[in-house]
Amino acid sequence: MKSKLLPELVFTPFQVVYTSQQPRQVQIGLCIASGASIGELRSILESDTSIEKENMLLTEIGDVGFMRTFNDSQSVNVISEIDSIYCIETAQLKEDSDDLTSPYVLLCWINVVAEDGDFQKFGSPYTMQVSRETNYDDLQKLILKEMAPILHDDILTSSQSRG
Repeated sequence: MKSKLLPELVFTPFQVVYTSQQPRQVQIGLCIASGASIGELRSILESDTSIEKENMLLTEIGDVGFMRTFNDSQSVNVISEIDSIYCIETAQLKEDSDDLTSPYVLLCWINVVAEDGDFQKFGSPYTMQVSRETNYDDLQKLILKEMAPILHDDILTSSQSRG
């Protein structure tokens, strides 16, 4: 009887961030064959998280912000067990089928505080879709509204200064 070699498995923890599900952020761990593609990883994540691949952003986030994103043709070997990888559910873009460019843009951000040259991210990543025509003041209000659960009560009612 011939012995069959089993593929080497790679364990990777992920932070999964949902747009409208509670809890908003969960941590999961996946085992995937070493040498598999990011596309295969996305398929597994789609199955386990119910986030469609088209609405999924795979990115590494460090204390200073976004570090890198991944494309389907890359090998999962570019991700190590200690990397802080996020699977972020993004809003489904409203598309105009007659236009090559969307009138909407997808924003994704995290909050980082800097003090004495040290950076520390806090809270979950956020994602939202806005019109390309949105002015600065309205964009600021939309972003603050999205972050309302972590803001002090009077932030949304006070006047914001231009930065």
